Amino acid sequence: MSVSAKTFVWHVFAMMQCVGSDSPCSDASGDFCPVTRGSLRWRPFPYAVSRPEFARRVYGGNFVADAFKRHFDGPDDKENWDLLWTHRPQDDTLAGIALPARPSGKRLVNHCNYFSSAGNKCELALHTAKLLNKGGRHHLRSFHLGDAAHVLSWRQSVASAPGKYWVLKPCLGGASRGIRVLQGQDAMKAFDNSELDTPMAAQEYMEPFPDFGGRKFHLRLYVLVTQYAPISAHLYNEGVVFRSQHAYKSSAAATERNLFSSISSDVEGMPLATLWEHLDTRIVGASPNTSEKVRLRISDMLAEYLADVGRT
Repeated sequence: MSVSAKTFVWHVFAMMQCVGSDSPCSDASGDFCPVTRGSLRWRPFPYAVSRPEFARRVYGGNFVADAFKRHFDGPDDKENWDLLWTHRPQDDTLAGIALPARPSGKRLVNHCNYFSSAGNKCELALHTAKLLNKGGRHHLRSFHLGDAAHVLSWRQSVASAPGKYWVLKPCLGGASRGIRVLQGQDAMKAFDNSELDTPMAAQEYMEPFPDFGGRKFHLRLYVLVTQYAPISAHLYNEGVVFRSQHAYKSSAAATERNLFSSISSDVEGMPLATLWEHLDTRIVGASPNTSEKVRLRISDMLAEYLADVGRT
């Protein structure tokens, strides 16, 4: 079963209606504000980019464009927008632009810079290490390979388990570009021989991997942060499961087919409900509340990441 293109955008649309409303909808009830298509406009084009080719690129491609088309007018390329949807940092640029008032009362930008670990895997490695040192329980070990103390700790980890695989990720990047999965000594050799031509982070590889139909998968979840200090955030119940179309082999030899971050002919998109149903009914020893335990663990992990955001 494939995921609907509107899976995530409905929540963004409804929450925007609530942001501009005098009577926000109840989080406890799960009710959303009434919405009508055409009342809001979206803009996918950033105001400031590091390279010209990013100026007209839609973050998320056709999947996002098709989803927003169901509930928003646009895309807008001027200042008549209610939602600016881009993963390019825009804070400084927007602060210097006099934007006209919108009927909704407020504007929403989906990418903000106050949480520096978002989108920067090396900053995330530093943040994760801090959480683990404080007793965090839900995070894979990650090391910033541009930090001397982290490099030393990583060398010790590799020496203690030389057969373990590590995911090497560029600090900044997307679409799985530049990611490598190497066994301990090979990963260390690539680092020592300067084969890594960009700042990287090393994250422990999850092996054995949880089974979902015998194929590799990961989740894409959506979090709406409504307040910075103290932090207030909402995790949307819906999300997307990205699952490989290829059978998973317990080896890093086939890493190319096991590394993906978008839907393609090799990767299918599925609603989270499919995974929850699998956990509750199709695993030996599973119970009807297995998926609830997983959901709570995900919530706890995200809460740990965001709880210290003011000092990140």
